[in-house]
Amino acid sequence: MAFVGDSMGRNQMDSLICLLNTEGRFEDITERYTSKDDVFFRWWFSESYNFTLTILWAPFLVKATGADLRGKAFDGSMNLYLDEPNDAWVSKVEDFDYVIFSSGQWFYRPLTFYEKGQNVGSQQGGKNMKDLNLYGYKKAFQTSFRTIINLTRFKGLTFLVTQSAKHFEHGEYNQGGNCNRTKPFTEEERQGYNNGELLEAMHHAQVDEFRKAENEGRRKGLQFGLIDISEATSMRPDGHPDKYGLSYNKNAKILSSNQSSSEVYAINTLNNTTEETRKCNIFSGDWSPYPEGAHYNNDTCPYIIEHLNCIKFGRPDREFLKLRWKPYDSELPLFSAKEFLRLVQGKSMAFVGDSMARNQIASLLCLINSVANPVDVTRIYTSKENARYVKLWYSIKHNFTLTMLWSPFLVKAIDDDPYGYDHSHSSAMNLYLDEPDEAWVNRIVNFDYVIISTGQWFLRPMNFFEKSEIVANKRRKDDIEHNLYGYKKAFQTCFRTLINLKGFKGSTFLVTHSPNHFEYEKWNEGGYCNRTKPFTKEEMLNYYNNHGHGDVLKSFHDVQVEEFREAEKEARKKGLQFGLIDVSDAMAMRPDGHPGKYGHLYYSNNAKVTDCVHWCLPGPVDTWNEFLLYLLKMQM
Repeated sequence: MAFVGDSMGRNQMDSLICLLNTEGRFEDITERYTSKDDVFFRWWFSESYNFTLTILWAPFLVKATGADLRGKAFDGSMNLYLDEPNDAWVSKVEDFDYVIFSSGQWFYRPLTFYEKGQNVGSQQGGKNMKDLNLYGYKKAFQTSFRTIINLTRFKGLTFLVTQSAKHFEHGEYNQGGNCNRTKPFTEEERQGYNNGELLEAMHHAQVDEFRKAENEGRRKGLQFGLIDISEATSMRPDGHPDKYGLSYNKNAKILSSNQSSSEVYAINTLNNTTEETRKCNIFSGDWSPYPEGAHYNNDTCPYIIEHLNCIKFGRPDREFLKLRWKPYDSELPLFSAKEFLRLVQGKSMAFVGDSMARNQIASLLCLINSVANPVDVTRIYTSKENARYVKLWYSIKHNFTLTMLWSPFLVKAIDDDPYGYDHSHSSAMNLYLDEPDEAWVNRIVNFDYVIISTGQWFLRPMNFFEKSEIVANKRRKDDIEHNLYGYKKAFQTCFRTLINLKGFKGSTFLVTHSPNHFEYEKWNEGGYCNRTKPFTKEEMLNYYNNHGHGDVLKSFHDVQVEEFREAEKEARKKGLQFGLIDVSDAMAMRPDGHPGKYGHLYYSNNAKVTDCVHWCLPGPVDTWNEFLLYLLKMQM
């Protein structure tokens, strides 16, 4: 999100940072993008929300020369080139999801206007100054709106914040004027205040140009929004810093009747959409009681994977089914099969990854079954041998194809058992980190949605190759730093391949790492998971701190999200959409959601093991598809 304009935009952005600060810390990353001394730009980033926020200083919106644009001299004459947008914002704004224009205060000063390089008007004060400056004001917004509509890559939403009222009384800002009221205006007082006519004229000029731009933008598929604050702020002479502000002009402290008060000045305090207004963070929350229980059961859904059919194989409790994820600052809607199928009508969706992707796709099939009745068409499109790599379902009614592409490492991998059924996790894998796995690359180009979900297989011994040369050789397990290198490179290769895949126009989603909950021992050494309730926050912290799982989960999660962010930036340049389905925190709290001893899962030598990795169906994994549906709606 970018605020473009003058100190009113900066005022609003500071307010926004303060309002968001309780939910996630913002880091000032200005020096990553510009020099330390450049006061024209400020950038902040919230890691929690993958959200970027910036102010692009352009008080006239168009090219301006003359007095100091940093704002230290308020009365010097300025030259405005009304048909040339200010490069300070034009060169940076094209890939932003939201642009908020907010400007006006600087148009009160002496101005000289140029169009096509020619002087078209100059007023150094006097009674006609207002009319001439309104002409420049109107032209500046014309140029700004026209520019953003015609930017090649820009697909974001544009908002206009209307002119904010100032309230100097008994003189101008530099002539002893003040604003020491402590209550809002009554309607009668507001009508009698002498700035009303000028405010109305500037407001009218803005809104008139906005309406024209809105119509033009609509023809190009762009959205415009009006944030009309003029009337509301005109009634608040009590909201300014006045003598309690710190504004200086030529080293003399002056009263501020432009900016509004803020309890915290957030100058020290860019995501995840960001979609959007800010998307609420649906991934931050807690599990709450939901007596209605699951959408389906093992009798109504024929797609439940056998070893995830916990109820069928004797799990006696049902309380784990009577919980729903509740975000702290919003409501996550229940999954609606009809709504999901309306969004994917005539489209195709592929899950790429390991058994966690297979776990989620089985959940999705169960959730849409009552409406879609998907048919397994795997044998029509692939051989019996390849059926281990590929599964396909098709809903005739909705012309919707759903596919599972088995690729646990995302990149080319060689093992004694290439089909992925060596579950001993003791044999070393050879990973070719710069070569994407053909199991998905050769099939993915025409899909509308691609969901990447993998991680569990990166906990085994691995040897790494790049450019066909071995770069790391580790045949022992539990070398997390070594394995994280491969994990990072695999996602780099996967995302880069998707972004550069000729003909691919689909949306890509990343499902973050799903935690396991083995207690007391490892999976093959007698570890188990027999809890019947979610962790409390305290129990979760104790578990991850005492068992050492916390560092592993955080490291895997951080690597994924870091590579996702880099890929998202690149994808945006090519008009591709990326979405993050961050399940890690929610699932870390659900040790009760695994099949455990009811998993009916066999590994090598026909030995039955406790499954504390996958998720019961139905169960908490159904929430992943509520996340997916939420993000699909946000992309529409």
